[in-house]
Amino acid sequence: MVVSRYPFELEGGLSDAKERLSSSSRAMTGILGGVLLVVCIMGFGWLLRSHTEDNTNSSAWAVLGLGSAAPADVQVSQLAAMGITFSQAQQQPKLSQQQALFLANQLEADAASKAKKTNAWYVLLNYPNAATPATHTSFSNIPVWMIWYQQVPLVSSNVVADGTRSSRLYHDIFVFLDANSGKELLSIWA
Repeated sequence: MVVSRYPFELEGGLSDAKERLSSSSRAMTGILGGVLLVVCIMGFGWLLRSHTEDNTNSSAWAVLGLGSAAPADVQVSQLAAMGITFSQAQQQPKLSQQQALFLANQLEADAASKAKKTNAWYVLLNYPNAATPATHTSFSNIPVWMIWYQQVPLVSSNVVADGTRSSRLYHDIFVFLDANSGKELLSIWA
């Protein structure tokens, strides 16, 4: 009969207990690794989904510094009809995209909270004043942040008072901020 010096040592010796502990430790490590892998894949999927939605409000890409520049051919039909065009800005703005969004969200808090989609693009603004007398300030290649609040719900009108109801339920709001000072240059509801 073998007498053990350790009361916790079971039949088969200390080496068997170590092997059982090592085996269960490996199993726990494998399970934990699998859970972490699933969490990473889900996070990456969320990141890709938020990018494909192209929603600056909830986009993790903006945090990473991606997506702040406008596409080379940015032209918005609603603005082009008014004579507003854009060109690609080459220099770096003093105001970051996050700062511009913060300022615009303060200026248009209602639109910021209710818009279904928000974009912020750094562009050169062109808005010549062709009217006589001048109806607005003329802008030519001014570096701006254009914040575009899309599908902002219209305030419901009083049908009893005017007898009609607009068929449009939404409108867009464009806020143009000077890319160097943050000053609002123009705000347009379309």
